[in-house]
Amino acid sequence: MPAVTATVSPPPAVAAPSLGGPGRIGGLDGLRGLAVVAVVAYHLWPGVLPAGFLGVTLFFALSGYLITTLLLDEIERTGRVALKLFWARRLRRLMPASWVVLALVLAVWAAAGWLTDAIRGDVVWSALHAANWRRIVEAQAYGVSPEASPLLHFWSLSIEEQCYFVLPLLAAWAGSRRRLGTLLAGCFALSVVAVAWSWADPVTTYFSTFTRGGELVAGALAAIVVRGRRERSTRRADLGAALGVLGFMVAAAVTSLGSAAYARGGLLVAGVVAAATVAAVAASQRVGRLLDVRPLAWLGSVSYAVYLVHWPILVGLRAAGIDPHLAPWLTVAVTLPIAAASGRFLERPIRSGARLRRRPLLVATAALGALVTAATVVPATSAQVTFDAERASELVDARRTELTTPPTPTAPPTSADGTAAEPPGDAGTEPDVTSAPPAPAPVRYAWVSDSTGLPLVLGIRPTERFVVAGWWTQMGCPLGRGGRVRSASTGSAVWTTDEKGCNWDADLAAGVPEGQVDVALVAFGRWDVAERQVPALGDAWTTIDNPAYEAWLFGEMQALTAQLHGSGVDLVVWLTLLADDAHAPRARVDTYNRLLDRLDDGEASGRVAVIDMAGWLMESGEAGRLLPDGVHTTYEPEGGTADEIARRFLFPELERMLDEPTTGAMQG
Repeated sequence: MPAVTATVSPPPAVAAPSLGGPGRIGGLDGLRGLAVVAVVAYHLWPGVLPAGFLGVTLFFALSGYLITTLLLDEIERTGRVALKLFWARRLRRLMPASWVVLALVLAVWAAAGWLTDAIRGDVVWSALHAANWRRIVEAQAYGVSPEASPLLHFWSLSIEEQCYFVLPLLAAWAGSRRRLGTLLAGCFALSVVAVAWSWADPVTTYFSTFTRGGELVAGALAAIVVRGRRERSTRRADLGAALGVLGFMVAAAVTSLGSAAYARGGLLVAGVVAAATVAAVAASQRVGRLLDVRPLAWLGSVSYAVYLVHWPILVGLRAAGIDPHLAPWLTVAVTLPIAAASGRFLERPIRSGARLRRRPLLVATAALGALVTAATVVPATSAQVTFDAERASELVDARRTELTTPPTPTAPPTSADGTAAEPPGDAGTEPDVTSAPPAPAPVRYAWVSDSTGLPLVLGIRPTERFVVAGWWTQMGCPLGRGGRVRSASTGSAVWTTDEKGCNWDADLAAGVPEGQVDVALVAFGRWDVAERQVPALGDAWTTIDNPAYEAWLFGEMQALTAQLHGSGVDLVVWLTLLADDAHAPRARVDTYNRLLDRLDDGEASGRVAVIDMAGWLMESGEAGRLLPDGVHTTYEPEGGTADEIARRFLFPELERMLDEPTTGAMQG
């Protein structure tokens, strides 16, 4: 993240072009402005720049370049690096704004009743510059439930701050540009090894200092290479800068974290390209002048504050219930004046303050201690309510064992002498077999769904009319088989259907045993309206907005319906999908639900039906009682909202369908 200003003393060997003031490297503020625009757009409108996260890579390369330039300046002027003074400058530059943001998040979230133990922990880890390691320890994949914490973005600040501690040590030990270059080359090689080592672990690849620090080291190496060149071709620098900036913009728009390259060292390669771009922009007068256009350069000068505050503001607006379409625009409107005020009234006065200049370490230690203490003692004001799909799966598996275990036969009552006791009633009379007709056999139903069905299997209690007889419920699974899924909330969480075990065509018989289920309740769609890579449609990412994908998905609906009928299910009931602005945009959900209506019209009467579960949840207000993910019901204790929904809506709707004369398959 943005952490170093674009003002350094130009190297004596090669005078960097200076635009706008002595010692200022032209174009780098504008380049920083482009980077922060990419990151903010990625967070606010992920569909616009699905690879806007590359802005972080550009920030890393910029920081490595500028910090190393400062260190080389000091070595050439004095022959050494004054570590305490260097770290004191970094403290005054970085800590005040970040700690104020942490303190405000703690206070605002506590006052609003949103503060959870997890967010309190995020405050502590972020204050200690170790937020990235928290994500690794807790295996929090990037892009999954990003709205859970207003401090998620501190992971990149932590990596920079860790590198800012190590890099000056290496420079002080090396004592010269050449030896520092050798040490940094070794560090880059170690980063390559770390990327290869964590090849199969995307969480570590994305958050580890050892893997991502290579991007910052690439910028540092670029500064060393530039310092060593006596002559420079302005024309080549112009071309390299133009190609680098254009390439960054194109990559941010047309790729995503789901691209195979990024999972296989692509971020490190992007860091090398970013470092070369930074060096070229620093040497290019023409491109530097273009990037120095006032709005962009100003944005770059306040980019650190913009990065710090935009994400907590967005998360806070979402938590306050602001319209999801309006929240991003409000975030921009609030972020920019706050960032400007932070620079003028907080950051610059502290950097130049005489008192803080004398004892910065003492002041920083006191502030850090106060912040960590506050985060520890301020009580959480709300429980972190989430759906534990793994725990629910375990409970469902245990219930399957109960379902398949035959009941223990009950022995008839006996009399005192050991003979069978007479049944109650008048002695010597025949039982009246005509007065009470036998009760009809209960309707046996099964769930076929993604994780939506897990709490419903667990929470819905049997009635005299309806008993659960099976289920195939697999978390993270779309209805459409094969290929890959990309989360619509951030464009970065990616998985394959094989990884999730989404093979309903092969595994359905285990959950819906042949001849033992009367009604199948089918609930899919959340991941079918996300972005997909489908082998049958080529390698491109697509959505239900594409007519070819829509037709393919309708075929998958027909195939599942036919397979359920083939296993002896009399009635297949599809449930409509509830719109969710974060994961299931309304326009796509409407298309999905229209496909269900077509399925209903196209099948034989009485064999398939649609229940508008989503419509009832919205009209009744029950959608507001779902868990914060907007998808799952509660199921503990005593059934929770799952059982309420079944008894108030789902079972009555099924009874109405089953008792209608047209539902011939279930009559008699």
